[in-house]
Amino acid sequence: MRGLPYTTSLEDELQALWQGLKIALEHNSHLYKSESDSEQVLRMLNKGNLHYNSIIFECKSLMEQLENPALGHNFRELNRVADLLAKEGADMKLFDRTEILTAPPVFVNKAL
Repeated sequence: MRGLPYTTSLEDELQALWQGLKIALEHNSHLYKSESDSEQVLRMLNKGNLHYNSIIFECKSLMEQLENPALGHNFRELNRVADLLAKEGADMKLFDRTEILTAPPVFVNKAL
């Protein structure tokens, strides 16, 4: 995923969802469920938000193309792997490219 060095955490969450949906569509994956630890993002997808309507619309469009996967909330404490990956990406300053992992890196094995 592309790093976003000058954004809010809410923008990061929306961008991550958009990128994940886009990757699933590009790889012809059948996505049954997508989870976020941001209840605010889930609310915005249902009710909209004037400031973020553009990316919300794009996410909804991708979801329709993916046959409307369920959206769920995942508590941040249970999402340790995603947290470790995000921190590693930020530490490595991977802000200019997308990384698709085919296997979990060694440093997340204990969290699995």
